[in-house]
Amino acid sequence: MAKNFFYFSLGMLCMMVTYNLGAREASADFENIGCIVAADESTIFVSAAGQGYRLQSYGGGSFVWNEDNDLNPPVPVSEIKFYSQAKVVTTSDVVWARDEAGWHEVPQFPGCTTTNTEDASWGEVKEMFR
Repeated sequence: MAKNFFYFSLGMLCMMVTYNLGAREASADFENIGCIVAADESTIFVSAAGQGYRLQSYGGGSFVWNEDNDLNPPVPVSEIKFYSQAKVVTTSDVVWARDEAGWHEVPQFPGCTTTNTEDASWGEVKEMFR
């Protein structure tokens, strides 16, 4: 009985140590994200708040940030995988394109399809392999 209690206590201690080490090491690193979350190859930037900005150069090393609401992305910035002045690709591979009329969702990229999954019970899984 004492031996079982010792093993149980040792197991609980190992789980607590592992949890505490993991909880300390697996923290989000939000301070390194910064306030600029997207930029294109020219002078277009998007802030963490989703506001679009254009960097205007006045020559001689003089630059000014100008808000440009036409550049605001059509999705929350947390969903942006790629951003350019006229295109946005989201983390779920949805592509948006911008023209004079605004942002438009474009058709699915060829060969890039999403897989719909449905929940299956353990009994259904066992039935499939019998």
